[in-house]
Amino acid sequence: MESKKFHDLWYQSEQSYLNHPALVKIIEDVYKVKRLHNVIEHENISIGIPAFYVNSLFSGRKITSMPFNFYPPLIGSDNNDVAMESLIRQAKSMGGKCYVEFKSFSDISPEFRHLYDIQTIQPSRVSLLTLEGEYEEQRKKYQKRFSQKLSTHWKKSVEMNIKIESARTFEELKEWYMILLKLYRDKHKMIAQPFRLFEKLIMIHEEQDFSDLLIAKIQDNIIGGIVILKDKMIWEYSWGATLEKYNHLGVNKLLLDYAIQKAILARARIFGFGSSSPTDKNLRFFKSRWGSEEHTIYYHYWNYTPKEIDLNSSYLTVRNLYSKLPLFILAHLPNLIIPHLV
Repeated sequence: MESKKFHDLWYQSEQSYLNHPALVKIIEDVYKVKRLHNVIEHENISIGIPAFYVNSLFSGRKITSMPFNFYPPLIGSDNNDVAMESLIRQAKSMGGKCYVEFKSFSDISPEFRHLYDIQTIQPSRVSLLTLEGEYEEQRKKYQKRFSQKLSTHWKKSVEMNIKIESARTFEELKEWYMILLKLYRDKHKMIAQPFRLFEKLIMIHEEQDFSDLLIAKIQDNIIGGIVILKDKMIWEYSWGATLEKYNHLGVNKLLLDYAIQKAILARARIFGFGSSSPTDKNLRFFKSRWGSEEHTIYYHYWNYTPKEIDLNSSYLTVRNLYSKLPLFILAHLPNLIIPHLV
């Protein structure tokens, strides 16, 4: 009943894709979590609060606004204190050592922090690009040398007959996913998201139009691709992978530039480049070259002392072992392991 009230309120609002009913269901199914989305009344305003109950080996029992690096907004009013208090009540009703993890683009009040002994960390930066009405105007925001290099990549793509389009078949999705697995193993030394996530996002809910896999192809062979999540206002680059031997062609840049062009045509206002670790200076610099601006993400905790985890340097021993595994094994691991890591 509460989930229905939440989604009814969502339909009446600026409909963020992160609160889309179909996406919420996908998150619930893939990560084996339980949705606790709620609507409360505060000063005659209805506030929709996204929340999931997680019970995993890695993070324990918690109520979180969203697993992993996603940051769904509140609906109706951006009142973090009220939202956090509601989540704390839900956690208390669970009994035992259940804690709250609330992610937001802004801090909570000092008074509320003191009242509930809230611990806050700032582990992520999100890069957002304000979109212009025309692509020609947008290019003026790109750093000059970067824009010139991008023009060179586009000319080369014509010579190489590189085609960029939306993935349409299950086989294309599988081909791109293997590229993603290899990139995560060899470069990031991290476990990738489960194939089931992308299958549900791209294939099953294609008609919902909140997700797209843009792929680059040479002679019908996929050489790279990016996943875009979107709503009327925001398009966001969420995952991407390119075959290493084609990096010199700037495939990822071409895909992003193509996505930005499509977002402008769709009258979107913001293009997001996803989150970065504060210590990942190279990635943050790359995102800044498009003219994007960084925003700090706050993780607020109740009944828990958070640990600062840097994805660039944490768990290196395990990650080095992971990087030695063959791809045919890695293809099956995410479905088994990821639900225990949220």
